[in-house]
Amino acid sequence: MRWRTGGAGHVAAGWNVLGLVLLLTASLSFAQPVFPPFSDSFLVNVEANMIERNATLNLRMFYDNDARLARYEIYSASQTTIQFENWQDQVYYKITNGTTCVTDALNSSTSVFPIQFNSANEFFSQGLASSASYVGVREVRGVPCDVWTADKVSNRTFTNPRTGITNSYSSSVTYEFSFTVSEWAFRDKFVRAKPLQILMRGQRTNLDTGAVSSFTHYYGFFNYVPYKPEASLFEIPNFCLGIVDRAKNIARSEPVIALATLVAGLFIGLLLMGILTCIIVHKLKKAQSGASFARHQDMDADL
Repeated sequence: MRWRTGGAGHVAAGWNVLGLVLLLTASLSFAQPVFPPFSDSFLVNVEANMIERNATLNLRMFYDNDARLARYEIYSASQTTIQFENWQDQVYYKITNGTTCVTDALNSSTSVFPIQFNSANEFFSQGLASSASYVGVREVRGVPCDVWTADKVSNRTFTNPRTGITNSYSSSVTYEFSFTVSEWAFRDKFVRAKPLQILMRGQRTNLDTGAVSSFTHYYGFFNYVPYKPEASLFEIPNFCLGIVDRAKNIARSEPVIALATLVAGLFIGLLLMGILTCIIVHKLKKAQSGASFARHQDMDADL
């Protein structure tokens, strides 16, 4: 009987321990932060360090998801590039050093980023917010951050803008997302959980040639501000546009200016028409007066 009673006691104790473990696991899972939500419009500075290329790319990004517009200002030692992307009309404009302009259809090969993101949250999570796993708190640039990781396998076709050669690629990437902990404060905006870094490690396979390459990219985000950029930031310079596009650009970005321009044009047109009419009437009267004088001279000669 003692053995049986002892066994039952051990079983009961085991169930108690198991219940405690399950309760602790459930409390930890509920205590974990969720992937942060973001405004659908924002501006942010990005520093991209591409280790395998020994290169750094700096850009400033303006994003308005409601209007389906993006503006990228890309800086390097030799040139400044501004690229406007209109995902609604599927067109982009690339301006180099403020003098040359290239425009073409917008797709995964011509966009600064390989896909169009449906929201700011999708941009900062690469579409992986629902599958990302929380791994804890780490420091990034001296700031404590909540960190999530996720794996992604994708296939895409890319056309090299320099060579014009199109290849198909398969990529296997591990992402690490770092956002400031909710307790970390910012003086510019009362915003919690700003994106600070996305780390990408992976391999890319060229499906046409079989070549395999590894890559490690650090994308650092600075001065993330969730706000709707002014419409003027997405205006295409006139030297990039035709006459029809210029009119559309004015009407789309500044309807008041467009209306004022139309009214001013009508007023100037009517004014010029009035001046021209006065000149014609004056010339006709002068011609009639000259003819009348000539007739009087002829009559005097006959007398």
